[in-house]
Amino acid sequence: MADGFPVHRGDIFHAINRLRKLKLNKLALEVMEWVIRERPYRPKELDYSYLLEFTTKLHGISRGEKLFSCVPQEFQNELLYNNLVIACLDKGLIRLSLEYMKKMRGLRYPISHLVYNRLIILHSSTGRRKTIPKILSQMKADKVVRHVSTYNILMKIEANEHNIEGLVKVFNDMKRVEVEPNEVSFCILATAHAVARLYTAAEAYVEAVERAMTGKNWSTLDVLLILYGYLGKEKELKRTWGTIQEVTHVRSKSYMLAIEAHGRIGQLSQAEELWTEMKSIKGLQSTEQFNSMISIYCKHGLINKATAIFREMKAHGCKPNSITFRHLALGCLKAGLVEESLKTLDMGMNLTTSNKVRYSTPWLETTFSMVEIFAEKGDVKNAEKLFEELNKASYTRYTFVYNSLIKAYVKAKIFDPNLLKRMILGGARPDSETRKKFYLLHFYPNNIVDNNVALGKIPLQYFSLLIVQATAATQPLILFNCSGQVLSRRETRVSKTRTVKAHEWWKTAENPHQSTFNEVDETTLRITELPIRRWTQDDKEFLESTLMDCKQYTTDLWVNFEVTLTKETMMMAKQENLLKKFKLTTTISTSNMHLSLELQEKGLTPCPKKSKTAEVAVAGGILIMRRKLRRTLRLASKEYKALVMTIYCPSQLEL
Repeated sequence: MADGFPVHRGDIFHAINRLRKLKLNKLALEVMEWVIRERPYRPKELDYSYLLEFTTKLHGISRGEKLFSCVPQEFQNELLYNNLVIACLDKGLIRLSLEYMKKMRGLRYPISHLVYNRLIILHSSTGRRKTIPKILSQMKADKVVRHVSTYNILMKIEANEHNIEGLVKVFNDMKRVEVEPNEVSFCILATAHAVARLYTAAEAYVEAVERAMTGKNWSTLDVLLILYGYLGKEKELKRTWGTIQEVTHVRSKSYMLAIEAHGRIGQLSQAEELWTEMKSIKGLQSTEQFNSMISIYCKHGLINKATAIFREMKAHGCKPNSITFRHLALGCLKAGLVEESLKTLDMGMNLTTSNKVRYSTPWLETTFSMVEIFAEKGDVKNAEKLFEELNKASYTRYTFVYNSLIKAYVKAKIFDPNLLKRMILGGARPDSETRKKFYLLHFYPNNIVDNNVALGKIPLQYFSLLIVQATAATQPLILFNCSGQVLSRRETRVSKTRTVKAHEWWKTAENPHQSTFNEVDETTLRITELPIRRWTQDDKEFLESTLMDCKQYTTDLWVNFEVTLTKETMMMAKQENLLKKFKLTTTISTSNMHLSLELQEKGLTPCPKKSKTAEVAVAGGILIMRRKLRRTLRLASKEYKALVMTIYCPSQLEL
């Protein structure tokens, strides 16, 4: 203006948006005060909205409310009210914001989705999450359409809780209402699946991120650096880093993420080159910069190089934090220095650490790496100590985390019958690796941690239950036990109204309670499967007691006995019935279980209030089990339902 050039509204708005991104709120407020005072153009509602925003950020809500009352009446519309509500929420004043929202409803002003986004974020903590459904219901009542950013926030909350199923459910809800996901949506999905080690799904979402990218968004490029590091995509990582270098100003954070990504895929030389480049261009000014290089060296057990970086950190005046010591403790463990690792770990625990750091992915992954090493050594005490940290952060929802803990008990030759219950109630799914480890644990029945815990007095193989995979008109009926053995598989058509009892299917199944055997030749019999409730050791002892020539080729997964007889003995055994001769049959009572299939639209059937059975909903059917089993397990009703639903929901079935 001093040079005689006009100042347009667009110039001011562009400058304000830049100042907001740089968090220069004071300078932004001075600009808006100058606009209102000098009036280079006639101010409108957006100008007053900016003025209100930066006034409340710098001087508080009371000053903002006073300014609001001074704004001309014609500009006190929904835009100004929404900004005032958002300002209240930014200050954590939820009640005051709700009062203004009530006033907006009275004035029939529409409420912005940004207001509800802020409300959801404020209630995203563990203690407040129960309020989010109410907020979403109120959002629907106010006829506020959920924006893609609203779904992104909901997905991020589920991802932070390591709840992959909840995350996918929100994403499916978004697709169902035809809200188009953006690159942020796919970044959240890809990162969550990569952290959960579901790399195939993560790779598919990464491709979606590449397709959805609009321009050179540095935040999206940073996420791609992380993802390509997880997936081990060397070429794509190099290409993404080349794109970042084309940006005018490369941030220090991008350098740190690139260093960690190269270190994750084992390219230490490339990581060291980036470290040297960052030192020369950006300088070393923060602890996080040093932590990025320390973490790489420690993950590869290069404790001497990590210690050199640690000394350099102190020389630059940067103070090590708790995650620094956690990385160094991992490095000591990788190098076989267990005592030094425990001392370093204690040093880090003595420092104040926020929940944001404790629940961050680098912290959790470093902690889990230490759990794996302690598990390999059979150090149950230290593994359990670190496992508790992972449990508080809900990182134990992943099966591989529990499998590492179970491995510690296997290596220590300790049988804890409470492990399976902990795993299931903790939200993790038992898989084939879990089954193999539990099989090994049963060889140490005398080394029981606590004989009084639930499931402690009953072997796992005794809990034989029926599961129905109800996905179409033709239903495969599959019988499993808790050891993961398939007892029977049978195709049948199920009526939508017919109720089928379990023992009917049991009777019609083709010998589900028998073992499998075949004759190799006239004198050799091979047994490849044992009946339910019978272990390989029991069968071996029985065969040896009969003085038969028996060879055992049994592994962790397969049963294989070869019994050699004379021709006369084989003839007599066949006449007597081979199943009875070798005790290859057992009987199972089915009086404590039955199955009711009601294929309704939602796959649920209400449980009568006075019913004597505990009813649990599963996808496409209802699994009903008698309370007697629950009493045998010594579980409360809530725990029992969680136990059964987690194992026996067909969509989650992996055993």
